Amino acid sequence: PELSGDGNTLVYMGYDSVKNEFRLYEAQKNKKGKWSKALVIEAVPTGWFGRSNISLNYDGTVMAYTCGDGGFFGGTSTLYTCDKSNGKWQSSIKVPTGEYVGGASYPCLSKDGKSLAWVQANSNNDILFATDSETGWIEPTIISSNSNNDDQVTLSGDGKTVFFWRQYVKDSVVTGRD
Repeated sequence: PELSGDGNTLVYMGYDSVKNEFRLYEAQKNKKGKWSKALVIEAVPTGWFGRSNISLNYDGTVMAYTCGDGGFFGGTSTLYTCDKSNGKWQSSIKVPTGEYVGGASYPCLSKDGKSLAWVQANSNNDILFATDSETGWIEPTIISSNSNNDDQVTLSGDGKTVFFWRQYVKDSVVTGRD
């Protein structure tokens, strides 16, 4: 599950056993502190959303998520964003990955929803960073590459600093972590 920074929007992946599909659901907290019934976010396609693969900006009006077809251990995940306008989620937009192929994971939005960092599983796990412009997401730049062990991205609220987990492995033995 992902909770917005202001604590008023909750988005999570759930399984609809009637339709036999995974969907994203949203619940809102009202001014009295009570949560609404969770509803399907219709603007998001069905698919496998994996774990830790949803990010909300501070006020819950921009969402980044990955969606794939291969289940937990396979397939390729694609990175999307979705904006909320007048209380309704708009159509999802695929984030460009440029020359980088492979599954996307661990998206993280800045507080204003205008910067985005994520892990792109190429031959290595590369950390990519993109900004949103008036015409859409700009082609990403690589923050970190050439390490199979970069993962779990966190982006500062102002969108200027990217933190990620790196594990050092030598001869199949973990030798350190940053």
